[in-house]
Amino acid sequence: MRQRDGLKACVFDVSSTSDTLWHCHARFVRCPEAAPRGALSRYAALLWQVRSHEKKDLTIADIFRQRVARHPNKVCFVFEDTEWTFAQVEDYSNKVANVFRGHGYRKGDVVALMMENRPEFVCLWLGLSKLGIVVSLINYNLRLHPLLHSVSIAHATALIFGAELAEGTATTYCRLVILASGSAGPSACMLVAKAEGAQDAPVKEVSGSLPTNMSLYRWSSSPSNETSSLEEKNLTSLLEEAPTTPPTVEEKVGYHDRLMYIYTSGTTGLPKAAVITHARCCFMALGITHMQSLRHSDVVYVPLPLYHSAGGILGSGQAFISGITVVIRRKFSASNYFSDCVRYQCTVRRSGNPHCARLEAAHPSHVA
Repeated sequence: MRQRDGLKACVFDVSSTSDTLWHCHARFVRCPEAAPRGALSRYAALLWQVRSHEKKDLTIADIFRQRVARHPNKVCFVFEDTEWTFAQVEDYSNKVANVFRGHGYRKGDVVALMMENRPEFVCLWLGLSKLGIVVSLINYNLRLHPLLHSVSIAHATALIFGAELAEGTATTYCRLVILASGSAGPSACMLVAKAEGAQDAPVKEVSGSLPTNMSLYRWSSSPSNETSSLEEKNLTSLLEEAPTTPPTVEEKVGYHDRLMYIYTSGTTGLPKAAVITHARCCFMALGITHMQSLRHSDVVYVPLPLYHSAGGILGSGQAFISGITVVIRRKFSASNYFSDCVRYQCTVRRSGNPHCARLEAAHPSHVA
């Protein structure tokens, strides 16, 4: 990975959501004359490309492999001061696929993934998808019962977690924990407060309640042999030793097969899993590419969580579907938002309505 310098950039905001895209789909089909000028031709190009992928029965990994072949040395992801080329992402994801194939995982198995934003997050689910493994993207802010519920309802047989979520760090915080498996009414909730110096270790907190047949894989940014007393496998060490060759796949993975589970935020109860197929992921990501007229020379800024569709598909999807460089930020920061866009020469930025309000409060002159 290479180091990166920053220059000035102009920024174009892409705040469209997948819901808006589906509404446009219904609107254009029923009433084509209502489409804005140029939108209908972009929409036709979108449908043509989606239909082409469907006819060839391509998966997300297949499409990404085409991008790698076209420009292997182009920057795919930028994270902090590090750049990942398309070839490096492909090699890393192949390592992931080979590790889990060697451990007996196959098409249809479910693996939960719980990590902070970083390129390895995308590489992990991309590699697992090459085997037909369905990846359950877990919100790393979940604790106790909501976390256990999210892992359990997916029937995951393994959990990959970031080292930062194993033992935790000293912190002061309060959180609302849903105790009941039903509604989230006041009687079903409990406010849990931890004093300063307490350890916030979400995986360790629920480890005793996880299914006994669930395997744990710990990922760390450094190849350390240390463990977190959870009897987990050291995924970082396993990946270092794995080959970068494409995995041998016994069962063909297709365009309409399941790719991942993405959860609701859990604001009206426990998180609910939405099924995302390769087809839906492709349509959503390409919808942003075509309807917003993105170019291969664009640089997309993604500070949103990768475990949600806004950041994980509409944002980072521009890299593995359309071959566009994506800048990933670990966590959203209103104070660093515009300085990051300038530093990384971003031309497109992903944001949601709540974040827009925070940006307006922090930078009224930029947003007005």
